[in-house]
Amino acid sequence: MPREQFELLRGTLKKFTRSSDSGRPVVCSFCPECGNRIIHEPSYAPHMVNVRAGTLDDTSWLEPTVQAWTASKHPWLILGIEPCFEAQPRLP
Repeated sequence: MPREQFELLRGTLKKFTRSSDSGRPVVCSFCPECGNRIIHEPSYAPHMVNVRAGTLDDTSWLEPTVQAWTASKHPWLILGIEPCFEAQPRLP
């Protein structure tokens, strides 16, 4: 989502930086109390933040449109979303 539309309602997030599959840095912000990641800030899109869906109070409106990192899925998991990518989809 656009960075300017993201608002943390309470608390202060801690951050660390890791390398993505492409080798580009990603800043990961997490709750210092429970350790759950809240947002990712990809270096290739500094105007955007990736909000972790599981951190939302209401997920009823979410509709997945793509499945990524399927190479690491459990063998018994049947995916019903197309397209599927075994790793991170490559962006320009």
